Amino acid sequence: MKKLTLALAAVIGLFVAGRADASLVLGFNSDPNNSARINIEATSTPGGNQARIFFTGGFYIAASDGGVGDAFLKTGYFSGPGFTYTSVQTAALGEKADLTGAGNTLVLSDGAGGTLTATIVGLQIETQGILGHINLTGKVNLSGVTYTGYSGAGNQDFLQLVTEASPPGGGIAGITFSFGAGTTLSKLLDPTQLNGAGQRSRPYTGSLSTVPEPGSMALAFSGVAMLGLGYYRQQRRKSV
Repeated sequence: MKKLTLALAAVIGLFVAGRADASLVLGFNSDPNNSARINIEATSTPGGNQARIFFTGGFYIAASDGGVGDAFLKTGYFSGPGFTYTSVQTAALGEKADLTGAGNTLVLSDGAGGTLTATIVGLQIETQGILGHINLTGKVNLSGVTYTGYSGAGNQDFLQLVTEASPPGGGIAGITFSFGAGTTLSKLLDPTQLNGAGQRSRPYTGSLSTVPEPGSMALAFSGVAMLGLGYYRQQRRKSV
């Protein structure tokens, strides 16, 4: 059984590596001035407390995988009113909350007049110890991805992102940040708590990625299953 597990792990590793040239991943960090911030402010409303999450400052692309790499060091930011949550649920290692909000946009600049934009929805925020995540489960949350105003051949990573994020594929944005000690989503929902310097405004990092077309995924995983079954049968014959 151990050998079967190792064989399947190897096959899955080959599958993932084989997809690297067809699925783009762009990692981003705060700019050198550390200006990329996630901000969480709480207010009291007639219906109860509400927390709003919004972004300020900008980031830069710090890593590019699965593309030609010309998105490296390009800059971007999130614009729009942000997302809100009004209730908190218990998660495996902390808390989670569903996010709502419209009119939020991801913006990337190629540095030569071209701009990539996409509509972004937050889906869910979740905490794990002192770490906070938006879209931890990696669901598709980018839509309407366009790249306009570029000259010549344009930025190839940006063009790949547009192509792979279009249906039936999809685009994914995930964001990670650190909380201060003792910070929880429940406390951030309460406007009377956590109002010290830096408790409601934190630097963030994240990633932009694409997912393969559903048909390609199904074909790939069927291949993994067949190879695993073949290995199992081979080992069973040897043991007889």
